[in-house]
Amino acid sequence: MASRLITLALAVFAAAGTASSDQRLLRVNNLADATIIRLYVSPSGAEDWGADVLASGMLEPGESMLLDYDDGSGTCVFDVKAVYTTDEESILSEVNFCEIDDLNFRP
Repeated sequence: MASRLITLALAVFAAAGTASSDQRLLRVNNLADATIIRLYVSPSGAEDWGADVLASGMLEPGESMLLDYDDGSGTCVFDVKAVYTTDEESILSEVNFCEIDDLNFRP
């Protein structure tokens, strides 16, 4: 199955009109048999998940998307949670966005 590339940008600006220099660009790969319907990113160890970075989108099995993520904190280490149409979840903990290029999800 050919992967469809979806570009998603989530940018937080350090100052009005100026992007923070610590943006993280990653490819998110859905290697599961189910569709990812929600994708959350939070600083590692945070008690609450942030907003759904897929917004109203979905990531079908075999698809990939680019995630351009910058929460303005300057941190590189995040936890990422994928929620599937099957109600299963995959959580990747302590992911260093500064050192990797791909996030691979399977339930």
